[in-house]
Amino acid sequence: HVNNLLEIQPGLKIILYGMNPRQNYTKRYLKIGVMGYLAKDDQENEVKVAIENILDNKKFISPKLIKSLSGDMPDSNSHTSVTLQS
Repeated sequence: HVNNLLEIQPGLKIILYGMNPRQNYTKRYLKIGVMGYLAKDDQENEVKVAIENILDNKKFISPKLIKSLSGDMPDSNSHTSVTLQS
């Protein structure tokens, strides 16, 4: 589990993949230290953007997952990154 990985190696940069995340699980994972969350059907470019953001210590959530979580659709050409406060 994610908690165990982060206990063994604090600061590990973890990206999760999912299709239909539940808001409570997604927020929980991001809060405990997961750096990114991608949709399984994200394009290669979206994965690259996520990795770049995470390497810059910014958390990343796929626009497709944001749509699923919030019901809002970001611009299809936009990339969304978020920095969460602990």
